[in-house]
Amino acid sequence: MRQVIYHEYGVLIRQVKILEGLRDKDSALAELNKQIADVLDGEEFGEEVAGTFVYQEKIVKAISRLRSAMNALQSRPRAPSLRSALPKLRVSIFTSENREWQWFWEHYKATIHKHPDITSIKKLKYLKTYLFGTAKWAIEGIRLTEANYSIAVKVLTERFCRKDVLIEDHIDSLLAIEPIKKSSHVSR
Repeated sequence: MRQVIYHEYGVLIRQVKILEGLRDKDSALAELNKQIADVLDGEEFGEEVAGTFVYQEKIVKAISRLRSAMNALQSRPRAPSLRSALPKLRVSIFTSENREWQWFWEHYKATIHKHPDITSIKKLKYLKTYLFGTAKWAIEGIRLTEANYSIAVKVLTERFCRKDVLIEDHIDSLLAIEPIKKSSHVSR
């Protein structure tokens, strides 16, 4: 039974790494488009970038499929002995994307943080299991004690719940959107 859980956890970790890789590739593609735009004139740029839309669409679809698979893996019922020991948890993982923090924290808070029967140590354990990437590293050195749960929450909130970073992230996303040059570039 433990081997099955460890296997699923390993699959989930691999999927998160793939997801981070896809996001990096998407960002790199957007950056290359900007560099190409600086070199080519409007017509040449439109022809050159037309091919990148295919890749961007593939990346978006792959990210969507990967998120669905990750959510399906997380929501599968666990072994009966574990189910009786732990409350039913339906919290998605937090992959260290600033724009996902608010959604993650609201679900975590409703499911675990505000649950009066769960000790602070268990809350900290749960919190650590739902974090990946820089979020996990931010609280990795925090020991499992009653007092440290509130410290971990404070560290994460100060790092990922910054409105200025969220605004900048959204602006960057909007600026990265390529203008439509031809009506044939619009997907139906």
